Amino acid sequence: MIMDENAFDPVDTQATGMGPPGITPAGTEPVETTRMFVDAVAWGDHQTVWDLLGTDGRETVLKVAVNHGMDEAAADRLREGTASAAERGTFLVDLVYGLRNDLTGNDLDALQYELEPESPEPTHARVVLSVQMPAALGGELPVGAAELSHDGERWRVERLIPRRSQSA
Repeated sequence: MIMDENAFDPVDTQATGMGPPGITPAGTEPVETTRMFVDAVAWGDHQTVWDLLGTDGRETVLKVAVNHGMDEAAADRLREGTASAAERGTFLVDLVYGLRNDLTGNDLDALQYELEPESPEPTHARVVLSVQMPAALGGELPVGAAELSHDGERWRVERLIPRRSQSA
């Protein structure tokens, strides 16, 4: 076989850590994972939202779905990865819609992300989401937070907490 030296040489995106858009490479910080998650919510990238959710996060959204009328068997199929493409797609569209609703009223492209200081556990982190306000109004205004865990491979979002549900 003759190789054309000018031919495109594809990069192994998984090995380089670049990965497909939305997939967090190993070692990426919690702030970047949170930013990728919120961007996926903003752009409706359902699969990336699901991929960046941790085990506890997936369990939580499936429990919420069951509480809102989803069949328990459908939740089991989603949990196990055996749901049909249509079933999975419908669920993920609803999930992203719900997450957008949680962040409603905020310019998702203008959010700022800040890692809270030291977590008591090195495998857990919390990232505060805020918007910049004029200095006269106090500067940054927190609008939510994301709780993340590291699963040994990458940081994953476990909870997205809109400001309206946080205690003062």
